Amino acid sequence: MFRIFNKLVIRNLRKDKFHLFLNIGGLALGLAAFLYIASYVFYEISYDRFHSKSERTYRCVAFLKMGDVPTNFAKSELPLAQAALNDLPEVEEATRLVPLKDRVVYQNDLKFIEDEIWYADANVFNVFDFKLIEGDKKFVLSKPNSVLLTKDAAAKYFGNIDPVGKTLEIGENKTIYQVTGILEKVPPNSHLQFEMLASFSSLLVDRKGDLWGDFTATYTYLLIKEGTDMKAFYKKFKTFPEKYWEPMIENALGKTLKEFEKSGNYLRYELQPLSKIHLNTTFSEELKNHGNSRMLFILGITGIFILIVASFNFINLSTAQASLRAKEIGLKKIIGSSRNRIISQILLETFIYSLIALILSVFILFLFIPILNDFSGIEIHTGYLLNKYTLLTIVTVPLIITFLAGSYPAFYITRFHPGEVLNGKISMGKTKSHLRGGLVSAQFIVFIILIFSTVTIRKQLLFLQHQNPGFNKENVLVVKNTSRLNNSRIAYKNSLLENPQILSASFASKLPSADDDITNIFCQKGSKEQF
Repeated sequence: MFRIFNKLVIRNLRKDKFHLFLNIGGLALGLAAFLYIASYVFYEISYDRFHSKSERTYRCVAFLKMGDVPTNFAKSELPLAQAALNDLPEVEEATRLVPLKDRVVYQNDLKFIEDEIWYADANVFNVFDFKLIEGDKKFVLSKPNSVLLTKDAAAKYFGNIDPVGKTLEIGENKTIYQVTGILEKVPPNSHLQFEMLASFSSLLVDRKGDLWGDFTATYTYLLIKEGTDMKAFYKKFKTFPEKYWEPMIENALGKTLKEFEKSGNYLRYELQPLSKIHLNTTFSEELKNHGNSRMLFILGITGIFILIVASFNFINLSTAQASLRAKEIGLKKIIGSSRNRIISQILLETFIYSLIALILSVFILFLFIPILNDFSGIEIHTGYLLNKYTLLTIVTVPLIITFLAGSYPAFYITRFHPGEVLNGKISMGKTKSHLRGGLVSAQFIVFIILIFSTVTIRKQLLFLQHQNPGFNKENVLVVKNTSRLNNSRIAYKNSLLENPQILSASFASKLPSADDDITNIFCQKGSKEQF
């Protein structure tokens, strides 16, 4: 039976090439645009979900208001993790991560400045599924001055030699660290990205572990026990550190916690689900690898609209040809074909056409993805199509289109008596007109919405790109790591100014665009009002 169906499909392809070219080609272009957007949306949603305990993992975020300035911290206080383990029985694990930028790393004659070396508690593998190639996860970070390398970092410093047991010197003081294991590269869909992971206890040598009120470095993650009532735990978590804050506020401000809150100030913690960190970046000192949930929502709606327009166009062209097949269906019935068999043939034909369009759309996407990336400003890789949600969409879309486009000729026309169809007694014009008219109207409405939205967003982007930032940013270069010049910085600056191509030079403690904050308390002399 399927062999006969295939022959009929090939015959129809040869018989009506122009119509099928328009129908399949239009659907293929629409599907290519939809898959381009869908692959990016699903990839962004997948961030940090590869961790097996992601649904029970939360990041501690802090909300502080002093005077008129509210601040939301992605970081937390150093002693919070241990306090949560001690005071909250719902907490199964608490682990801390500290990213340190621009650290000098020495290995014999090699010297590199690593963008970020991360420090982690020894139990980090109990919370996150970072894969170890070599080493025992229970012990690799248990001792001070231990460090793990990714495969790329190991190759950079040691080549083909096994680095486990070897040493590196890290920092200006050249502290010796022993390599205790090799890590698989962190998947790109993670907000935690590092090439080196060192033991957190290495930092505690120079730091106090009970310093409340210091939000400068630490990211704290909690693994909550299964079966925990999260609504009740949220309320409990907000207030449990108050007993630690009371003496800290009294020492810093000279007032009690109640007096601090009575004047309109507050300090509280909340929990942020691990899977929502990437797309919800409303905190200061956020990690650099983040997305935008609003932009993703707009992209997703746009992709759905494009798919609707492409599908309606395919359905319109399919139903336009349906009446031409009425006599063919009547003849098949007369020579003995059952209605079920004819319905199967029509649906199979429609499925094959939509499948051809899908294959063409994937080919178009692979061919033009660099051009699309340049046009859209979004970096999408062909590997995004391998996301399980995108693959599920690729499988589902042809089935949905088959049902929508094939239902009218398959179920409506085949129910008539063959004699009535062949004698021309069946008129389908009115029904067909209402159906196609509704689809065409909906198609134009969606098209108008897309055009209007595109023009509006384009104008907003142009406004942002050409808005005067208040300073001349052209031909201004930033030299990194000049903090290491120490007493030689003036000499360095003077040597730069000797170059006739350099008009001026200046030092600054921070860039105006820097995201990391330093908060201090200020008050006028003789006044108790603090800012």
